Amino acid sequence: MASELQLLGAIVLAGFSARRSEKWKVFSVHDWTFEQVFLRLFSRLGKIVIIGGAEASSYAGLAKKFPGVPAAEIALVAAEVLSERLENTDNQIDRLMSVTKGLRSIDNFFRRLKPKTRKQRYLAKLQEKDG
Repeated sequence: MASELQLLGAIVLAGFSARRSEKWKVFSVHDWTFEQVFLRLFSRLGKIVIIGGAEASSYAGLAKKFPGVPAAEIALVAAEVLSERLENTDNQIDRLMSVTKGLRSIDNFFRRLKPKTRKQRYLAKLQEKDG
């Protein structure tokens, strides 16, 4: 990692917010959550500078407003709330998956009828070799 090289200059990240936009898509082939945790942690520790990224955490403002409350306790409560919200979101996704099962089946049927792209044929060929 560049920060371990103890370079004289600063490491600056500019313009990456990790948010989906109409122009740029954020695909789920990468662990964006881990990456953002890492980048924000190193930013707060002063090891890197992020320009134009995510705004300062409202939880940091909470810790400043109530200095008697340990930051670890704020983080634990925030993690509990986020965990509950994620569980509720997962439940809703499960319901949506059940409701859209028929539509997805029809969609998959028509996708199988569509000719494979050159890339799909190439990847299938590679998979057969590795098989």
